[in-house]
This record gives sequence, structure tokens and C-alpha cells, in this order.
Amino acid sequence: MKLNEIIDQIKTLEGYVYHRLRATDHLEMVQCYTFWFKKNGEMRDHEVRFLVVDKDTPEEEAWVYSTKHLHPGESPFKDEIALKIPLFQAANPDYEKILIASVKEADEVAELRAYKYDSETDTSERLELVAFRKDGTLTVRKLG
Repeated sequence: MKLNEIIDQIKTLEGYVYHRLRATDHLEMVQCYTFWFKKNGEMRDHEVRFLVVDKDTPEEEAWVYSTKHLHPGESPFKDEIALKIPLFQAANPDYEKILIASVKEADEVAELRAYKYDSETDTSERLELVAFRKDGTLTVRKLG
């Protein structure tokens, strides 16, 4: 596929506003573009790298390094964790807020950041949690 064909595909994604060539490298074989998208009233930019071979010739071929960050919902393990968090909080009401810090989809492990309320001192403590699959069940545990 040619570079312009791939760019045209990205331009059809929901929220696309604008793009521009940001940089080139390796004798213009690597081209870095910035794409701007509007989602929920907020503008976000994403860098997309392309490897382009035989640029501007009939044999031109281009490949995207990765556009996974343009599709944040395509992480089944992360989605499963997001569904588990309210259940975990219901069973552990002292946990005021739990955020997903990072996810390793291939390993099915995630780091979570939690804030636990201490009613005796009226303060919140920051904790690190880990989520992983054990015996087919998603498990959340406190680190430390």
C-alpha cells in the first residue's frame, strides 16, 4: 500500500481533524506524522511512524509502525480490569479510587494505583496494586 493510501485510511477514523509531516529519518525512509483527533470535546495528538520504501515510485510501499494507541478500546485485558475495579471496590469500600497505571496485554498483568481511606486519621494512602489472571480468574492484589 502507498503512504497516501494509509494516511487516507487514518483520516477516516472518528474525530480526525488534521495531520502534518513532523520529521523524516533514514534518508526519508521513516516518516513521522502527527495526527490530531477531537474526542469528547478534547483535542489529542498522536505520532504515527511509517516505513516507506521506494518513495514516489510506482513500486512504493509503506507500513505503519503501530497505530494501536489510536484504538485504546482494543485491549480486552484492560477492558476486563476496568469491569473488575467496581466489583473490587464494592468488596473493599475503603478503596476510594483505583486507576489503571499500565497494562501488559500479552502477559495479562497490570499495575494499578489505589487510594485507600483511613477513617481514624481522615487521610488517604496511596497504594500499588497488581492485577493478573490466576487459574482463569482475574485477581487483584496489593503490592508490598
